[in-house]
Amino acid sequence: MEKLKTVIAKLDEKSKGTKQRYIVGDIHSEVSGALYLSKGIKLPCEITIGFLAYGKQEVK
Repeated sequence: MEKLKTVIAKLDEKSKGTKQRYIVGDIHSEVSGALYLSKGIKLPCEITIGFLAYGKQEVK
């Protein structure tokens, strides 16, 4: 199986409200964005996000 790239998510210390914001990747990199997690989630944890190659899947 092909080894996939690992992207680090860092906690945004300025995040306010009921969610924790994690900045994913770096601006202008292949993968970047943000994850919003409940402040009640116990960290550290590992989150795996999978992408379908050449397709899409409808989520109901």
